Amino acid sequence: MSRALLSGFFCLIGVILLMIAFRAAAWRYQPYYKLETNLAERQTSMAALLANAKQTKLATDLARKATETDPNWAQAHYMLATLFAIDNRKKEAMLEYSRAIRCKPDWIEPRINLGILLGQSGLLEEAAEQFRAAGDDPNARRNLELTEQAIKDRKRRRRP
Repeated sequence: MSRALLSGFFCLIGVILLMIAFRAAAWRYQPYYKLETNLAERQTSMAALLANAKQTKLATDLARKATETDPNWAQAHYMLATLFAIDNRKKEAMLEYSRAIRCKPDWIEPRINLGILLGQSGLLEEAAEQFRAAGDDPNARRNLELTEQAIKDRKRRRRP
């Protein structure tokens, strides 16, 4: 058997295994669709499954649809923001994290993630605000310390 043919055969086996895995996930998830949940929640959950299966394009499309289905569903905005961050689409991710925070102001994770993206974008004061708003969370406090130190260092470098 030629090397190219053997390589193609293994690629085909990989595709078949992926298809089996997707079908198994869909079969396992099927009972949850019968629960009394809203459509945006189901769309967000399915987007998470697709994201875990490395199907980020499909997951992003479904998460976006969930935000359109229920603009006040914070988890949908959070999922979409996370997918944008994975794709290195920072501005869009920051916008969606902000929307998640607006929908659910006491939710810590989107604040921390937004703060990290703001810090990476050089917006250190805004990042510090998000970390402060996250309260006593240990990750938020550690990120706040690092951000405040970066602000001090930046001010020190600017002095003549």
